[in-house]
Amino acid sequence: MLMIRVLHILQNSTKISIALSVIHTKTEGDFCRWPPLPHVELTHLKGALATHTVRCATKLRAQHSCAGVLTVFLQTSRFNDPTQTYFNSRTVKLDTPTASEPELLRYATNALTSIYREGYRYKKTGILLQDIVPDNQMQLSLLGSPHTDRDMKLMRTLDSLRGRFGHKSVRYGVQGFKEEWALKQENVSPCYTTKINEVLRAN
Repeated sequence: MLMIRVLHILQNSTKISIALSVIHTKTEGDFCRWPPLPHVELTHLKGALATHTVRCATKLRAQHSCAGVLTVFLQTSRFNDPTQTYFNSRTVKLDTPTASEPELLRYATNALTSIYREGYRYKKTGILLQDIVPDNQMQLSLLGSPHTDRDMKLMRTLDSLRGRFGHKSVRYGVQGFKEEWALKQENVSPCYTTKINEVLRAN
């Protein structure tokens, strides 16, 4: 499976929301086509959503922010047969704003599970983080996670490892390990300066 990633960062003077959405296609060789399967499995959608939830969390920490509201959406292609179209979303207000990957993954996968319906060829799923606040100004809650400090120490360790060995060096089980999801890049420009097999040749 292949996935087109669309990133939107809405901002005025400061970022107020971060969104990642993914469009699903099937790849064969160097081109893409629609999946021949009658539906997309929940496991595949969870893996894709988890990967981009981690990306969103990383962007939050990079700007020293936390998110207080999370929205997950799921939809089929609008060109499907009318009896095979579906769209739904779920918005969750977090007890305490966070940039913790385990916390955001738990909320995101639960939200996706609640709106998933079997039997559809899903085209797009995505996550939107809102109510973004500076990480030194967030309002704590008595109902919030008791492991906030522990999670933030873990996140600093993961950020350090990924900065040194690459973003894919540390993954969660829900993301999968077979690299089934990737960017749609059949029209990407050649990497003349970084890949020896793409260097220009003069005949």
